[in-house]
Amino acid sequence: MDVNDKRQIALELKMLMSVAWKTTTLAYEQWLAREGIDLSGLQSSVLRMVAHEGSYTISELSKRFGIDPSTLVPTVDALQRKGYLSRQRDPSDRRRVLLTLTDAGDQLAKRLPHLIEDDPLLVGIEALGEAKALELIALLSELITAMPDGIQLLHNALPRLLTTGIHEDKLRCKQFLKRP
Repeated sequence: MDVNDKRQIALELKMLMSVAWKTTTLAYEQWLAREGIDLSGLQSSVLRMVAHEGSYTISELSKRFGIDPSTLVPTVDALQRKGYLSRQRDPSDRRRVLLTLTDAGDQLAKRLPHLIEDDPLLVGIEALGEAKALELIALLSELITAMPDGIQLLHNALPRLLTTGIHEDKLRCKQFLKRP
């Protein structure tokens, strides 16, 4: 495969992954709006993540989400303004600022599904069938672990998946983390 073929494949794959991500995110944000929940998809993900672990720093969350801390700060600020998160100094290390849920944030986090019933991704997976869907997971996992820092990025992202209640031993992508 020559350089132009690789570039075309990379660009096409970027576009396809972007369309899949944007489609499922838009459907989730539309669900939030229908339910009268004034949150973005990222805000709801942050709430669920903090609810699962109890507290996080912005730096720890940014690693889990694979985004720069400066991108996450406005999201955290908005959640704090809405009364769902609070910032508190870590009693064991005063340099660290922990994000914790307020009572209102905890109640809201319990209402937020990880996946809505009519998620377009579910529709697509059903159309693919189990074998192709599992093959897609394997191929994407293999692709990510072949990328620079891919194994570390996958390690960082796995706790987000575990917040859904999926047991770690059931994760198909986990097998790719055992490679040297």
